[in-house]
Amino acid sequence: MRPEKKYLGGGVTLFSLKTDKFKTDSLSLNFVMPLKRETVTRVSLLRGILLRGSQGYPDFESLSARTEELYGTEISVDTHICGDCLVLSFSASFLKERFSVDGTKIREGVCELLRRICFFPVTDNGGFVPEYCESEKKRYTEQYGVDIK
Repeated sequence: MRPEKKYLGGGVTLFSLKTDKFKTDSLSLNFVMPLKRETVTRVSLLRGILLRGSQGYPDFESLSARTEELYGTEISVDTHICGDCLVLSFSASFLKERFSVDGTKIREGVCELLRRICFFPVTDNGGFVPEYCESEKKRYTEQYGVDIK
């Protein structure tokens, strides 16, 4: 395994590690930002909101159906702190295409789905869907005991 690094432009760098040892591949997009008290909660809420739907997959059910079409692809969104940075990570684990029985372009489909989740969330009147926001605030309050206004 040899790691590869490629600058794609606009502050985006692609890191890849290729191996034939496994039946699955994984992709991860990481957005690194300064760690600030006022953004931690917002970013934590954002991760749940983005997994609720995107353009083309406007709700969790249609998003889930698409991951099943992609041979059970698993997508997760998480946040973590690395030094003085806050990292919002979008990850996908999926079957290598050579194991597809019907020639499905799994990697291509996963990349497109991650792109939609990251950059084209489902919206309502130019903003996030209010019901999704309220639901995530409630979940956050119950999980962390922090009331969000």
